[in-house]
Parts: sequence; structure tokens; C-alpha cells
Amino acid sequence: MNNKKLAIPVFSIIAFLAAIGLYFLSLYNFLLYHLIVEFLAMSIGIFVFVIAINTINITSNVFILLIGTTFFTSAILDFLHTITFKGMNILPIGGTNIASQLWISARFVQAVGLLAGAFIINLIVTKRCKIFIASGFSAYFILSVLFILILRIFPTTFIEGQGLTSFKKIMEYIIIFILLLSIIFYSLNREKLGKKGYYYVIASIAFFIISEFLFTLYHDDYGIYNTIGHLLKIGSYIFFYMLLIRTNLIEPLTLLAGNLRSANEKLQDIASHDSLTGLLNHNGVFKEMHKQFEVAKRFKKDFSIIMFDIDDFKKINDIKGHPVGNEALKFIAKIINQSVRSLDIKGRYGGDEFIISPIEAGEEEALRIAQKIQNNLEEKPLPAKCYFERFTVSMGISIKKNDRAFNEIINIADKALLQSKTLGKNRITLL
Repeated sequence: MNNKKLAIPVFSIIAFLAAIGLYFLSLYNFLLYHLIVEFLAMSIGIFVFVIAINTINITSNVFILLIGTTFFTSAILDFLHTITFKGMNILPIGGTNIASQLWISARFVQAVGLLAGAFIINLIVTKRCKIFIASGFSAYFILSVLFILILRIFPTTFIEGQGLTSFKKIMEYIIIFILLLSIIFYSLNREKLGKKGYYYVIASIAFFIISEFLFTLYHDDYGIYNTIGHLLKIGSYIFFYMLLIRTNLIEPLTLLAGNLRSANEKLQDIASHDSLTGLLNHNGVFKEMHKQFEVAKRFKKDFSIIMFDIDDFKKINDIKGHPVGNEALKFIAKIINQSVRSLDIKGRYGGDEFIISPIEAGEEEALRIAQKIQNNLEEKPLPAKCYFERFTVSMGISIKKNDRAFNEIINIADKALLQSKTLGKNRITLL
């Protein structure tokens, strides 16, 4: 089992044990339980906002900015809800009504933000979007504080001795309805979120819905419905936190790392390959041949080098011009690729000279490949609109024997090539 598969059950067990521990804490001291749970939820909400703000230049996604601001606004309202909660005695506010009103305000803006997010998943953020989101949520927060804490004109949500008002229950059901609509629209746009992103969003909203439903049932601030509802709220926050971590940190960094690897591979390819023929360049081919030589030496395998150049290549350049000479070089590179295996080492030695080191090829195999190249040069059709005439090559072959060093094999192959030229060209010499 790999680490990713192991992490899911481990985290699930930890979360379950933490929930059990918090539940028993609520039985011992509900105010402490409420303070811890709300602090956790607020912390996650603020983390979501911080991640969204600090990665907006990477994602440039309005959805991420909207969700982050939504969670931040609800977190600040939750802070006010926590300090006004019955029994905290931090502000000169008694009873449950104010805390319950702040709860409704926080959950409503969160639900509306989630619903709006379903319509802007892939939109690019603009300066106008930033201003609109910042001003809109700021205005909502100021109005909530004004109506609830200052003017005290927000509808009553809880009456001491009687419990929840009809307004409170209706608002909870409206919030649930908004969340159900969110699930529908996120499902319609699930491809934009990706498979895992979609599951995170749906899981978060599902926890949110169940939590809100439980808050329509309680009669006691310290009761079981209130306890479980707050736990489910944390679960809802965690799933959106996981979504933000994935979309804003893990995926961009993975993409960045992949781009860096791709760019590095391209740079290495450019540095080691000849731009004209696509074969390995001088440094690249010698590096690969030396590696293969060390392998052959260590495991007592055959090693050979075929070195060759185009006969009378200077005439092609002088008479036809260098562009035509370049086309001839491309043609012979094509012949080389057709004549040897893809794993064989092949490169441009310089100018019109080429070098090949067939993997684990001895004298006979090297001769066969050299002859195949010459035959293909004679038989393969020339390129369309070809301005050079059919040409030949002179070849020299050297093999690993008598404890020859790598550089010695190279030099012997070069001497063999020179001997082929001296003997009349278009021939193969083995030394």
C-alpha cells in the first residue's frame, strides 16, 4: 500500500477519534467545547482566505477568490457569534438570541457564496472582480453588525424558555435550499472542478446541509443537536480547505515542477543534439559512447565504433551551395536512423563526419551496419525537389580488443576512415 492510500484511513481514524474526544468534552464543559470548535472552524476559514489571497496570482481564478472571501467573512461573523454565546459573558449581551442571529448571518453568506461560486468556476479574476467581491462582502459584514449588534433590528431567532423562532427555522431551511441548489449546479459543472475537486465540494456542502438541519432541532444551547451540528461544521470547512490546498498549492506546484522538468529536458536535449540533423552532437555522442564503453568493459561485452563522412562533400557546398549541403546532411541522418536501432548511439562528429556505436556490436555486426548504410544510400529514393546528386561515404571501423582505451578506439576509427579515403573512397576499412 502506497503512502497516499494509507493516508486516507489514517486521517479518517484521527478525525473520528478527535470528534469523539470533542463530544465528551462537550459533556464535561460545553463552553470550552464550543470555544475550541469555533476556533478550529474560524482558523480553517481564515486559512482558506489566506491561501486564496496569496495564490491568486498563480490561479487567477475568481472562484477561489470568492470562496476564500466567503469563508473569511463567515469566520469573522463566527468570532462575534462565539464571544456573544450564552455563558461567555465577554460582552454585555445576555441570552442566546444575538449569538443565534450572528450564526444565521454567517451561514447565509456562506451558502450564497457557495452557490455563486458554482457559476464562476473557471472565470479569470480581474481588478473589477476584486473590488466587487471585497466591497460586497465588506458591506454585508457591516450591515450584519449594524442590524444585529447596534440597532438590534434583526428578526428574533431564539426566545429564552421557548426555543427557536419560526424565522430562525425558516432561515435554516432557506440556507439548506440554497445549498441543495449549489449541489445541482456544481454537479452540472463537475468537469470544471475535476474529479477530486468535485468530491471535495459535494462532501463539504453535504456536511453543511446536515449541520444546518440539526440547528433547526435544538431547544437547548448546550444540547446534543448543537454539539453534533458544530462538529459537522468543522467537517464542512475541512473539505473546502482540502480543495483549496489541492487547487492552489499542490496542483500549481506539481504543474510548475512538471514544467521545470520539461524545460530542463528540452535544454538538455538542445545541449546534446545537433540542431540540423537531430542526431547527438559532438559532446553528446562522445558522452554516451564513453558510458557504453565503460559498460562493455565492465561486463566484457563487445564495443565498436563506425566513423564515416561524405565523399567529396566540399564539392556539394562549393557547386550547389551550403543550403544544398545541409539538405544532404539531413538525408544521411535519415539514412542512419533507418539503418540502425533506436537504442544505438549515433551522432554528428562535426562537419560532414558522423559516428555510430551500435550497442554490444562486435566486428561482424559493425561491418553489417556499415554495409547497410552504404546500401541504403544507393537504394533509398532521394528527397522530393532534391538539388544534390546521390553521393557515397567512406567508413572506418574500430573495435574493443587488446585492452584498447576509449580514446584509442576513437583514434583508430579515425585512422581507418582516413585509410578508406586514401584507398579511393566509398569503402569500409576495419582496423
